Amino acid sequence: MCQSYWRGPWPSVNPDEALKTLGADFVIIGEGEVSFPELIEALDKNRPTESVRGVALLIKGEVNVNKGYILTEDELNTLPFPAWELLDHALYSQKHSMPAVGYRKYMVIITSRRCPYKCAYCYHTMGNTY
Repeated sequence: MCQSYWRGPWPSVNPDEALKTLGADFVIIGEGEVSFPELIEALDKNRPTESVRGVALLIKGEVNVNKGYILTEDELNTLPFPAWELLDHALYSQKHSMPAVGYRKYMVIITSRRCPYKCAYCYHTMGNTY
């Protein structure tokens, strides 16, 4: 069975809409480096997914949100670098992206997590300690 997994800032703060309206099967809340592998393992071994931390899903038509992980600086420093060699860079260079980049090979990386500011409009989906 093909399942859809959504993650990132928007689904993290809108799991109801992602699940009920747009049809996601699972939403990874916040940082998914721990939650996503746990969800995949639970699915692979036919274990219940209702208690996987950092995952939102529908249970009998109701959204169930399990609080996610916020990784410490030491934990973030143990994460491996992205496996860029697994991506088809030529495929991405065919799509127009940021105006300053145009059509060329490039990849975007996130160089920090969280934010020290307290903007009124921000949901702080990745925590608020920089």
